[in-house]
Amino acid sequence: FQPAQANFSYQRSVEQQQQLYQHASQPQRFFGEGGEAAQADYIRALPLMTSSDPYANGEDYLQFLLQAGNRFITHRILLHDRDTNHDLPGKKARNVPVLLANYYEMENRTRDALIALPGLTLVPERYDKALSILQEVARHFKDGLLPDRLPLPGQRLTSDDYGSADVTLWFFYALDCYLQVTRNYEFLEDFYPHLVTSIHRYIQGTFNGIHADPKDGLVSIPGKGLTWMNALINGIPVTPRGGKPIEVNALWYAALSFMVEWSQHLNSKGDLSHAISYYQELMTLCKRSIQKRFWYNEGGYLYDVIDGQNGDDPALRPNQLLALSLRYSAVTQGQRQSVLEIVTRHLLTSQGLRTLSPQNPAYKGHPGSSWEEQQQALHQGSTWTWLLGPYIDAMLMQQNNPYNKTASHQNDSLQEYLWRKCLLLLEPFNENFREGLLGMNEGVFDGDPPHSSGQNCASAISTGELLRIYNALAQMHEMHVASMLSPQR
Repeated sequence: FQPAQANFSYQRSVEQQQQLYQHASQPQRFFGEGGEAAQADYIRALPLMTSSDPYANGEDYLQFLLQAGNRFITHRILLHDRDTNHDLPGKKARNVPVLLANYYEMENRTRDALIALPGLTLVPERYDKALSILQEVARHFKDGLLPDRLPLPGQRLTSDDYGSADVTLWFFYALDCYLQVTRNYEFLEDFYPHLVTSIHRYIQGTFNGIHADPKDGLVSIPGKGLTWMNALINGIPVTPRGGKPIEVNALWYAALSFMVEWSQHLNSKGDLSHAISYYQELMTLCKRSIQKRFWYNEGGYLYDVIDGQNGDDPALRPNQLLALSLRYSAVTQGQRQSVLEIVTRHLLTSQGLRTLSPQNPAYKGHPGSSWEEQQQALHQGSTWTWLLGPYIDAMLMQQNNPYNKTASHQNDSLQEYLWRKCLLLLEPFNENFREGLLGMNEGVFDGDPPHSSGQNCASAISTGELLRIYNALAQMHEMHVASMLSPQR
């Protein structure tokens, strides 16, 4: 962002900011907390800047988000034991926690559950539920891998269910989110053997050809639609992405970094004698390769896939945002800034981010009415709301971690501008709660304006990411207000 823009925005918001500070000095009102400051252990309701009553509408928005998120969490009764692959003796039932991918669907998609988990369970402080879901997912580790879906009552998993390249890596992400919020490392030792096996399996190679290339440390996959862009028509992937996809390797780098951190933690307690240097070497090689091999200098952004069947793929997609937004990011500050500018210009919409740039010949901004047309457009131009999560994370990280309380006061106006810019990206979804399936948020929209909806009318992954980002902005706001009101300024 340009400093002149920040200063201009800051000057225009002085009057509204004064009102904001006056509000902050009053007993805080939280959804479900009765408005008592002494009970303020929930999320601050943020003002909706474009509404006639910013704070009242802001509280309504937060209420909608929390209620919508709660609807995706349920339980199921299973009569089958994953560990023995047999029915439980005497039909003994096991009550398992479930995070539904869509409110109206029965299927439990593991990837969606792991991405949505931080927003749907950690933000509303349902820590026991988050741990239970992680433990239930971990029950289905098989040779270091997790399945694409969790079993429904009466169903059993097969080897075909263990196919995706990124699902297992999302478990590392969700576990890290849980540990960062709760600091509950007591259960890390229970998960750790699965994590060690997972890293080993990626290094050695999986049954379906997923493996880390020893030359550059990057994960390579066959072109079978094994990423989140997995739409199929007649069994043929619409977006095969064979080679080394950027988001898979961003997750791979983060997983290796987590293993270094978690191994050091367990080692400090005397619970581990594992060679931490092994993960450090893998992490260093992977980071170096992401920075050098994925950088598309001509376009100023990251290749979507390298070493594919047709070489390196310069298609401009939002997958590269994960290389910018995860807690352990492999890109440089200069690369992050350039990618954000390009992605903002070509992919950002009012409902999320397009899955492909409109300038690409394969772009499909309006899917049509048939199932085949919708599948064709799903990852070839359609807008996905959940991608706002990594996009806003990347924006916040670009400003040298605005959550840091020691940030220079000289950056106050820039942080204020950034906070407002991010909050404005969330405001359109307030209206979405009042349309379609009332009280829910949709997940997929047309890439072309006016970005009509029509698919995934109640999305857990979108609701979870909206809640997670809302909470991050609330924390950022509280720190900013505290800084502005500090007598030491």
